[in-house]
Amino acid sequence: MPDPRTIVQTLLARAAADPSRIAFQFEAEDRVVDSLTYGELLRRSRAIAAGLVERGEAGRPVVLAHPPGLEFAAAFHGALLARAVPVPLPHFEPARAHRTLPRLSSALAELRLRLFPHLTADG
Repeated sequence: MPDPRTIVQTLLARAAADPSRIAFQFEAEDRVVDSLTYGELLRRSRAIAAGLVERGEAGRPVVLAHPPGLEFAAAFHGALLARAVPVPLPHFEPARAHRTLPRLSSALAELRLRLFPHLTADG
């Protein structure tokens, strides 16, 4: 089989070939906290993709502002499966809102300008 050329093709090929193989693991304080196999990743990603397609997000940018962990991996791959454009942004942390809110707001403003350059800051 030729090497897959996209992230989606790689996920599909690896999930088909060895669904129980670890795709991602999340570590904290030098220990594995959680892991996700290719089969699990594909299942979660397909569910996310279905929701995105149902909401009409295919082909559109999708903001991913997840905390560190495996849900980000599933959301990222889900966006790709839905043919949406994953846009990772800093996660908002209410306990540190004074630091995270300005970063998130700035990133969203930049994204808006890039996607809709014809709109003014007030529009």
